[in-house]
Amino acid sequence: GICVYEGSLLPKKYQGEIIHSDAGPNVVRAYPVKKDGAGYEAEIANIITSEQDKWFRPSDVCIAPDGSLFVADWYDPGVGGHRIGDQERGRIFRIAPAEAKYVFDKLDLSTIEGAIEGIKNPNLARRYLAWNALHALQEQ
Repeated sequence: GICVYEGSLLPKKYQGEIIHSDAGPNVVRAYPVKKDGAGYEAEIANIITSEQDKWFRPSDVCIAPDGSLFVADWYDPGVGGHRIGDQERGRIFRIAPAEAKYVFDKLDLSTIEGAIEGIKNPNLARRYLAWNALHALQEQ
């Protein structure tokens, strides 16, 4: 999986950058870019890597409504799930600063103001719901 980190909870070096889960080498990476002449240069910054747990198979990443990063872990001995060595387990990790408690604030999409707030959220699903709400509210 891959996404652009549009939250503000993670360190600044990840904000606005591509985050990619790569099951083969057991890693979740970011690719911070900087201008380089007429183009750009990217570095590879590991966010999560697993040297001890070779069954760690990050398969997807997405941004939570609070700006934290969710990582889906296939948790399997093989890459790609072809042998499906473990059908009982999988994991979801939340990546955030230690002091950041998960808060899922209620979004009021019944008003234009609430829908506009939803459009500002780093979570794609919330933005989609907010866009639909704005579309439905356009007659008001």
